[in-house]
Amino acid sequence: MAGEEDNLSTQLEEETGSRLKNGCMFTFVVWCTAIAFLYLTKPLGKALDVDFGWLEFICWILLTLICPAFGVLFATDLKSFLDWQAKRTGSTIWFRFLILLGYWLLAAVVGCMGVFLVLAAIHPDDEHSHWLNQFLFACISLPFFIGAWLLLIHPFRKYEGETKAEQQAAWERWNQRMKKPDFLGIEAAGEMHLPFEFKMMYRPDSEWQTKEWILYPLGLDNDSKLHMILSLEPADTESLWRNWNKTTNSEDLFLCFASHANGYYYLKLEKGNDDPAVYEVSTDDGYSLIAQLSPDVTPEKIADHFSQFINWPKEPI
Repeated sequence: MAGEEDNLSTQLEEETGSRLKNGCMFTFVVWCTAIAFLYLTKPLGKALDVDFGWLEFICWILLTLICPAFGVLFATDLKSFLDWQAKRTGSTIWFRFLILLGYWLLAAVVGCMGVFLVLAAIHPDDEHSHWLNQFLFACISLPFFIGAWLLLIHPFRKYEGETKAEQQAAWERWNQRMKKPDFLGIEAAGEMHLPFEFKMMYRPDSEWQTKEWILYPLGLDNDSKLHMILSLEPADTESLWRNWNKTTNSEDLFLCFASHANGYYYLKLEKGNDDPAVYEVSTDDGYSLIAQLSPDVTPEKIADHFSQFINWPKEPI
């Protein structure tokens, strides 16, 4: 299930990137068309004896404002997509050039606005000759220069997320861990034996591996309280955690074994307890393990024993 979700996520990323590329290309074509039309306006006007003044105005607006603005809107997400792909091909070099062009054109427009305000402060007309007006013009120009600088350097900012290759490598490793659970390592760390039903969950043909479930602690007819399991987590020593010191003993050992939309399920491993309690942790950050394991997070015990948890009525999602 996790591998299928990863493939779907990658496919959606690729489709989004394709749309962003089309948007950038369309904006670039419109921008080039505006330049070409402005270049041909005078000879065409003379040849056809037509005044293209209003069309020239529209082209100048497209050239200096609309195309750079839309270009940056597309370029912002496209840059992240290209950084995520982490490929160096003729296509990616071309689109990175378009990203650079869009940002720098808008930076030029914003910078020119700042220069205009500075000139208005240095050479005011009679109506704005008071020193306070000059000072205000100078102050107002500062954000324009800062904005222009930020636009100039944005195409060169380092990507801080995971690349496509890194995500695929992580998922492949995750899948390998799922295929090779380390029950002995967990039992040695917790000085206990894992329930037989728990180990059966990790069989390749297990219903927990092939479906997503909703558990009804109070029965199928009562949905006032329910728990969702979207995926199992690898059963090995990497899934063991010692945390939540504010609400549990710092020596408590927890095994993360399943996840839902906003968090994870854990077994509390205790020496000699072969039917451990089940805890749930939910946060607004969802799958963020950093948030899940924060000392500020309070784990909620949802079942005194795993045997209760596993036998709750359930139905597939």
